[in-house]
Amino acid sequence: MCSGHRSLALSGRRDVSQIARVLQMTRKSVLKWIDKALQIGVKAGMKDTPHKPREAVITDDAKAWVVHLACAKPKELGYAAELWTRSALARHVRQQAVAAGYPFRR
Repeated sequence: MCSGHRSLALSGRRDVSQIARVLQMTRKSVLKWIDKALQIGVKAGMKDTPHKPREAVITDDAKAWVVHLACAKPKELGYAAELWTRSALARHVRQQAVAAGYPFRR
């Protein structure tokens, strides 16, 4: 970590890993925002840069299907778990989307 990162992160007595945990971000993202703030100033660095919004990747029908799955118990779908974890639900959606009529795009 460069000295700029270290001094900024430690000014609040937290290292980058702690900041990432608190903000629920990756270390890479925290470091990106720190670099941006160091380059153009804190106030300007904290503003999101303008960008074109992406076209929706998921249709309303597909969203409804995912919500329906999330509300179902995994056991109802042949899994041993009583409740979904985020990763298990995501894996199920990836594996079953095409068969359910919802093409999966990345």
